[in-house]
Amino acid sequence: MGSMALETLPLLIHVMETSDSWLVKQYCCEALGTIQSNDQHDIDMIIRCLTHVLANRDQQMDSKEASHTRFTAALSLAKIGDKAVEAIPVLKDALYFDPNRYVNGNALLALERIGTSEALKIVWNYLKTSRWCAKTSPTSLF
Repeated sequence: MGSMALETLPLLIHVMETSDSWLVKQYCCEALGTIQSNDQHDIDMIIRCLTHVLANRDQQMDSKEASHTRFTAALSLAKIGDKAVEAIPVLKDALYFDPNRYVNGNALLALERIGTSEALKIVWNYLKTSRWCAKTSPTSLF
């Protein structure tokens, strides 16, 4: 949407905070990831909104739609890239603890795109512990 969409920012955030529809929230997350701004206040508002969605994973109430909304929030943070430094703790938590593998993957992508030494350390540590060896099989464990 670009910088012309900045006028919609307050409305998008209001809809995110008040809507009961996960689909509406998912589309709002997608829109927030496409707004371009150099104003740190705008960026901070977007990141706070997206990280709130990403951190909201009540296991008792978690539906497919809710996890798709978190997936989209993480992807939108990846689109924001190096401006999303404030999201690092929530992205790390989503990477390790979200039950949806696509949320994990987009959190990993977002951390990579943020690119700070802190974010990249999280990426490397995660990849080291989740590595997969193509040569390991039931007949050749080591």
